[in-house]
Amino acid sequence: MKINTNFLIIGLGLLGGSIAKKLKSIQNSNIDNIFALSHKNETVILAKNLDLVKYSDISLENVLSNIKPLENIVIIIATPPNLVHETILKIIKNLPIINHKNIIITDISSVKSEIYENIKEIIPQNITFIGSHPMTGKETNGLINSDKNLLDNSITFITPIEDKPYTKNYEKNLNFLCEFWEKLNTKPIIIESDKHDELVALTSHFQHILSAIDINLTSKSKYFDLIPLAIGGSFMSNTRIAKSDPSLWTDIIFKNKKNILPILKQYKNLLEEFEKILTENDREKILKFLENTQKTKIFLDNQTEKI
Repeated sequence: MKINTNFLIIGLGLLGGSIAKKLKSIQNSNIDNIFALSHKNETVILAKNLDLVKYSDISLENVLSNIKPLENIVIIIATPPNLVHETILKIIKNLPIINHKNIIITDISSVKSEIYENIKEIIPQNITFIGSHPMTGKETNGLINSDKNLLDNSITFITPIEDKPYTKNYEKNLNFLCEFWEKLNTKPIIIESDKHDELVALTSHFQHILSAIDINLTSKSKYFDLIPLAIGGSFMSNTRIAKSDPSLWTDIIFKNKKNILPILKQYKNLLEEFEKILTENDREKILKFLENTQKTKIFLDNQTEKI
């Protein structure tokens, strides 16, 4: 990683904080080129107490004014998806005080297409915007729960804006961003934003909905008071993410609605099919269904281990 690069993390939550901690770790505790913006004063204070960044504030202008210009600056937008557009507009407004030769902006939200449709026409030619999405996380949030090892061995999807005209530095900055995520111990994979959104709708967003449905179903049990006595590992695994931030996930679900709805319909069809064969006492079809499920799960586990 180049030593002539400043890093500005906008949003010191779980992922933003984990990135800051990892950066500090791989730079042998050197934080001279790590800066942060948070909308919460208590987070700014915590970052200072943790000696996590050189400077942090709730004002973007104040943060930028305290960054000594180097050749490059990488601005990592680690806000909820509904704030990405607003944040980019603020960055553009403050371009005169960024004063770096090369400016790279990446957002790490889990929905890309809708965001890009709204911003691709407003990105100036002197800024390279390339999306990122580290495929990691946990059900807790905030800087207090961040972990320098959270990113380890995860996939990071890199999602360029496909029809955005390349700037003269685009290819170089794309490679630089991939190198950055490699240094954070993740594996960068370049993918189209539409394809990314379809994939995570199934493997992440839909799974969160299932977890929420499981908990809501459980809450309606006539034996609800006895449920804690009957909870085992499978229930805990299936419902772990139901503890995640409701506001954040409401935003994510609505932003990827077009890809989630078809999955819900497929799921409903599968449930109805399973209900039908169970009602008909068709043991052979149930067995075949579960055998096919087992084979697919084993295949997916094996493929995942190879990554």
